[in-house]
Amino acid sequence: GKRTQDLLDWFQIHGSSSATLSLIEGGADMLKQGPQIAQWIVRTVQTNKDKPKQVVVLPLIYMDGEANVRVTVAMDAVVNHVTEKLHNSHGGQTKVALAYLTSPTTCYTIPKDAALDAKGRYQSQGSGATVLSQLVRMASFGQWLSPSDIWEQLDDGKNKEDSFVVYNGLVPMQGPNYALAKTMQQWRCFVAADEGMQVAAPHAPATRTNSVTHSPEALAGLEGLQYFPPMVSFDVLPCSSLMTAIVLNLLNQNSNDHKSGHPM
Repeated sequence: GKRTQDLLDWFQIHGSSSATLSLIEGGADMLKQGPQIAQWIVRTVQTNKDKPKQVVVLPLIYMDGEANVRVTVAMDAVVNHVTEKLHNSHGGQTKVALAYLTSPTTCYTIPKDAALDAKGRYQSQGSGATVLSQLVRMASFGQWLSPSDIWEQLDDGKNKEDSFVVYNGLVPMQGPNYALAKTMQQWRCFVAADEGMQVAAPHAPATRTNSVTHSPEALAGLEGLQYFPPMVSFDVLPCSSLMTAIVLNLLNQNSNDHKSGHPM
């Protein structure tokens, strides 16, 4: 910050050539210091004289490859410890809430209306687009431009009474580590909600983060999806502001005494 820079400038002008300024590096390593991070969170809340009514834990770390699974397990261990020590603490005054930004490229439920809308958009494409998409599918051996066919769940007669269908959004290019890590986070949300905790876990949109844009294939897919309305790719800052507002709204909307009527 400015104070540190001012101090460095002063040393440069007035300090001796042998002077050494040691600065404590901020942050922590989740893979190596998970227990210390969990204990620090608990200690900070327990020693807070104001006795906070709510502690929101928002695990957001992402790493490439198998490290993503390891860091997700580490974050989940922190969540477990913080929940065990703080939920209903201070005589029941303090509650722990969980917030996640879940991925659209996993498996999850969507409303029937969304499936029907997808079916309508697919069937309403022009003949030229239909022929082109068929050629691309054939050339890629079914890897590209294949429809999700999620609406088939509505046509088989087995889902008439349900208000949702299961969507398989897995993207093979992202690999098994990403799928496992994100699915683990989803299940943590399910378990926490079932135990009566407050959970806010909206889907984050496709966004031009460093983890995406450093891969030419992923970047091409990110920009290409915008040719299929109503999908849109977001820049980081607008997405960050949008998701912050959505999470805060969800946390303010829901109470620990209220459970969603949705079957999932």
